Amino acid sequence: MKPLDRFLNEAVGRVFPTAVLHINHAGQTVYTRAVGWVDPETRQQPATLDTLFDLASVTKLFTTTAFLRLVAAGKVGLDDPVCGVLPEFVDKRPFLPYEDPLNPGHFVTVAPDEGVVDASRTTFRQLLTHSSGLPAWRPLYQQAREEIRPFVLHTFFSYPPNTRVVYSDLGLIMLGWAIEALTEQPLAQAI
Repeated sequence: MKPLDRFLNEAVGRVFPTAVLHINHAGQTVYTRAVGWVDPETRQQPATLDTLFDLASVTKLFTTTAFLRLVAAGKVGLDDPVCGVLPEFVDKRPFLPYEDPLNPGHFVTVAPDEGVVDASRTTFRQLLTHSSGLPAWRPLYQQAREEIRPFVLHTFFSYPPNTRVVYSDLGLIMLGWAIEALTEQPLAQAI
């Protein structure tokens, strides 16, 4: 048994529930293997070489790079309004608190506590630099897949744009949708 096979066999279920490993060297595939289960609790669907994983924040690196390549190609500008590509992202929005992801049940205070932001003035630069004023996150895991896009594109703001940097999942989600619109491809293909 190869050392990698032994490692994967010993680690699956103990260190991680599933894994897909693909190793290339000098342009040649030297090892591929899938182990574990897509849902380790039910053990209904084994992992395959084509299994897709939620890479969470790691995806943001690919999304940002893909978007900046579109900027370099002249397909979009950093200071272009988001609504030019995502026309639903318009309207005046209130400032509202959002639930603290690290302290459920508690809310992050916003500043100012009243007023509005014109979403149509938000730029891609603001999304990329996390200075748009959007909240850090929203509980998207509670939404049905078809509800996520309207939920995000019509969300409130928590700060005036360009007044603070708040790492926002929502801005990067919107960048992904912008990439899809600009390339006319699903994000997975575009990146």
